[in-house]
Formats: sequence, structure tokens, C-alpha cells
Amino acid sequence: MSGKITVIRHAPTEYNKKNIFMGTLDIPIINFDEVQISDTKELVQKENFTAIYSSPLKRALQTAIKVVGSKEDIIIDARLIERNLGVWQGEQKEDIQNRYSNAFNNGVMDFYFTPNNGENFQSMISRIADFICTIYKDNCNVLVFTHNGVFRVIKSLLTGATLSKVFSIKEPFLIPQSFILDNSLYNKIKANPFYTIDNYMNN
Repeated sequence: MSGKITVIRHAPTEYNKKNIFMGTLDIPIINFDEVQISDTKELVQKENFTAIYSSPLKRALQTAIKVVGSKEDIIIDARLIERNLGVWQGEQKEDIQNRYSNAFNNGVMDFYFTPNNGENFQSMISRIADFICTIYKDNCNVLVFTHNGVFRVIKSLLTGATLSKVFSIKEPFLIPQSFILDNSLYNKIKANPFYTIDNYMNN
């Protein structure tokens, strides 16, 4: 028993271009790069997906509709929403790094740090692991439209790479990446969704 999960990060927004933290702010896509969208469509059309899922936030859902061509076959799932970054949302990333230097390593946010009024890492991992385990079926071939943070947690869970490692790399916009989920990995995630937490978190 095995399946495949293909993940696509939404198209960039004005907040991405201006280097502003979005989190759960519902920022729409203003302009799509039609060339990039066309390339993504071409890759997606080669697959026979058994289900298509999207975060409910506009930037992900608009991207899903643009790539898939219709909203009818898209299942909206709140577990795919970006992490709530609390008081950081709407703030310039450079300003936040200057004010919360202890929350960044080499300019990259420490995943284990929770901004005031934000979602903690345990909650985020739990809901994403729950999504993965819920959709897993024999020979499933699932397409997911989501956000940078969620993308990286999915990658961590489905490859075994530590969270610190995957969070040191930004996922590109609109580039599909596929991961195989077999019964052994499913059981591992089901038993312990936190298995890729870095060792120092367990000390």
C-alpha cells in the first residue's frame, strides 16, 4: 500500500515581494506570472490526481483554481492553512529580525520559536500530520496547494529530514514536488508526528 502527495506552494503575493510576514493574513494574488503558471499547469496535467486539496487562504486557493482551471474539484482543508505568526503578521521581516534576534538563525526563523499570540510548533505539526494520515489511501495520488511553512513540515514528515534542516530552505513558488507515502511511513507518522523534531528539543 502506497500513495503519492504532490505539493505546490502558492504564487507570490505583494507581501512576499515586499518581505512582509503574512502568516494567516488573507492576502490575495494580484498578478500571476502566466509563463510560470503555464509551466505548472503542464506538469500537473501529466498526472491523474485522485484528489486536489487547498488551504482556504486566498493566495493558495486562487493559485489552485488558476492551475487546475476550476474550483469544483478542489477540496478546501483548514489543516493546510499557514502558521499563525501572531504579532509578527503584517510586519516587515527585517524589522522583526532586529527586534527578535533570538528567534532567528542566520536570518532564518527558528521553527521552534512561537511569536506572541501565534500558533506553537506542536499544533502546526499535529494538524499537518493529521491531514497526511487522513488522506492516505491505497494508490492515492493527491495534489496539495499550500504555504511555505506547511510545505516544509510536509517535506519533513515525508522525507525524515529534521525540521531545522527543511526550515533552512525556502520552498519555491509554483514548483510541484512529489513525495511517496507508504504504509511504513504512514504508521511512523501516525504513531509519532513529532519524529523529525531535532534532538535538542527532546533534551
